[in-house]
Amino acid sequence: MNLDTPPWKVLPSDGDFDWTGEFLPARVIPHALNPERGFLVTANNDPVGVTTDNNPLNDQYYLGWSYSPGFRAYAISSNLAILAENARQNPDAKITAAAIKSLQVSEHSPLFDNLLPHLQQAWSTAQAGGDPVLEAMAADPDVQAAYNMLASWDGEAHKNSAAAALFYAWASYFNALSFRDEMGSTVYDAMPFIYTIRPLLAYLNGYSATSGRDFFDDLNTAEQVETMEQVCLRALNLAYTFLKERFPTVEPDQWRWGEYQQLSIPSLFGERLQWGPFERGGMDDTINVNGTVFSEAANQGGPPETMASQFGAAARLVIAFDADGWPVAEFALPGGQSGDPDDPHFEDLLDDWLNNRYRRFWFKRDPPRHGGAA
Repeated sequence: MNLDTPPWKVLPSDGDFDWTGEFLPARVIPHALNPERGFLVTANNDPVGVTTDNNPLNDQYYLGWSYSPGFRAYAISSNLAILAENARQNPDAKITAAAIKSLQVSEHSPLFDNLLPHLQQAWSTAQAGGDPVLEAMAADPDVQAAYNMLASWDGEAHKNSAAAALFYAWASYFNALSFRDEMGSTVYDAMPFIYTIRPLLAYLNGYSATSGRDFFDDLNTAEQVETMEQVCLRALNLAYTFLKERFPTVEPDQWRWGEYQQLSIPSLFGERLQWGPFERGGMDDTINVNGTVFSEAANQGGPPETMASQFGAAARLVIAFDADGWPVAEFALPGGQSGDPDDPHFEDLLDDWLNNRYRRFWFKRDPPRHGGAA
C-alpha cells in the first residue's frame, strides 16, 4: 500500500484492491485485557498510534487514518488515572458513579491547557522588548484586555463564560494565520478545525516541517518574516475586535460562550423532527463534546458569526452495582422516548441531556416511580 492509492479514496476497479476474503489477525486489532492502569478509554482517538508519525500507511496493517486528535481521550485518561490512584491509596476512596457522571460532562478545555503557555511566551517576549512590532501589539489596550481575560481563565468552557468565547475565536484566528496561506483557502476552509489544530500544536511543541517551512511567516508579506509571537498576538487582537463587533451591546466580560456557540440537532426527515438551536458549553476538545464549525471562508478562515454545532454525546450512561450486585444505571439521551413529534414523549429527555442531568434506568425488579409506568 502506498500514498498513490490510499484506501480512503476511490480505488481502481482493476481487481488489485478487491477484498481478499480474509480478516486481519485478531492480535493486530486494537485491544486490551485487564490493563494495569485499571481502565479502558476510547473517544474517537487513534487507539494504537498509527498516525503518530503522520503516515497511517507505513505499518504492518492499515487500521485507519481519520481520528479525533485525542484531546478528549487524554482528558478522560488523566482524570481516571487520578481517581484510580486515589482508590489504590485509600480503600475508602472508591470511584463512584457521581465521579464518573461529573467526568462525562466536563467542559474543561485541554486545547487551552496546550495553547496557554505559548500565549504567555508571546506576552513575555513582548514585555521584554527588542521587537518593535510585538511591542506595539502588546501596547494596544484591546490586546492587553484580551490577554488578561485568557491569562486569568481556568479553562472551563461553560456556556456563561466570556473567556471561552474569546479563547476559541483566538484559536481559530491563530490556526488560520499559521496555515491557511500554505494550505490554500480551498483546502483549509474545507478541513475541520479540530484536525488542522493538531499540526499547529506539533509545530508549537518542537516538530519541524520536512520542507523546512516556517509556517508562522506569512507568504503574502514577502518584505517581512513574522514570528510565532507576532502571529499569536495578532490573532488575539483580531479575536477581541471580532467579538466586540459580534456582541456590540455588552461589555466583554458579559460575552457568553453559549450565545456564540449554538447547538442544533438536525434530522434527515425535516424540520419537525429536529431540535434547536440551544446554548451549549464545551467544544470539540472537551469531554462533553460539541462538534462545532470553527472557521469561516468569508472571514479569511477565522471564526464564523456563530459557531454552529450539530452533534454532541449520542448518549451518556453510567452503571454501578449495589450491595446485592444488581446494576444501578443512569442515562441521558438527546431526544425523547418517541420519534413522533406529536407525542408528548418526543423530547421528554432532551432538557436533561442539555443540562447535564441523568435519569435512572429502571430494571424490572425496581418499583415504578411515583405511580409512573414500569
